[in-house]
Formats: sequence, structure tokens, C-alpha cells
Amino acid sequence: MPLLLLSLLIGCRNDCQQLCSEMQAFAQECGLTFNEEQVDACRSENAGSGYKDGTYDGAYSEKEARKEHLDSCKQALPYLREEWTCDDLAPYFQEDPDTGNGVTPTN
Repeated sequence: MPLLLLSLLIGCRNDCQQLCSEMQAFAQECGLTFNEEQVDACRSENAGSGYKDGTYDGAYSEKEARKEHLDSCKQALPYLREEWTCDDLAPYFQEDPDTGNGVTPTN
């Protein structure tokens, strides 16, 4: 029963969307800006199959590329805080000089 309640509270998110949330929490702990609008954009980009940009190696089918993308998020999720430091994360969240907002990571 508690697991069901927890899943209802956090919603159904794939591993890449979970990684967006974890990156937001980690960035905030490091004093970096990753606001709700940015995490929502990250989650949207990773909705469904978790691979929407359409850039994938022609040797793979799009379905295989999507699965590979989700698998990479699944592998990274439990190790984010173990393998990254605030210094490692900072370049991905540098302020945009035009807006003053944190920049959404590109990788």
C-alpha cells in the first residue's frame, strides 16, 4: 500500500524523467539554478519513449535508439551523486548572460 501511494504522489515517470528531477535536486543542493520551468522542459523532452530529438545513429532503428536512451538514464540515475560533484555539474548550469537564468543541460 505505501508503494502505491508513493507512485501516485510522484506520478508515472520514466527513468529519464526521474533523472531530470534528481538533477534538479542535486543542482539546487550545489547552489545552482535549475527551476521548475527547466525541469518541466527536461521531463517533456523525455516523455513517452524518452528520445524525441530524432538524432540517432543510422545504424540503429529509431526504436533501438529510444531504448538505448532510456537504458542510459536507468544506468545513470542511481550513480548521479556518486560519480558527479558540484564542480562537475556546474558547467551545465552556468548562467545565461542574456537572461540571468540557469542554462538547461544539453547532455
